[in-house]
Amino acid sequence: PNTLKYSVNRTLLKTRNAANFAKREDASSHSPLATKLFDIPGIRAVMIGKDFVTVTKTDDGDWDVVHKNTSQLLEDHLTREEAVVFEDQM
Repeated sequence: PNTLKYSVNRTLLKTRNAANFAKREDASSHSPLATKLFDIPGIRAVMIGKDFVTVTKTDDGDWDVVHKNTSQLLEDHLTREEAVVFEDQM
């Protein structure tokens, strides 16, 4: 109940099946998208797959806040075609 998957209509990873980030420090040099997601209050972990993003919230996180902000961030980030993951650095 603490994880939500967002399917997207584009390929996010080209050479990997998934990139997991258990904390912001893990994401900071490898994934601009995951780093932004960790800025949302209540997000504890991020997984980026070939065509999806999964966020796990903290026990005290509010799904209304997490979902609203995650949806908007994903739409904005992907519309601007910003980097998702630096696969060559992982």
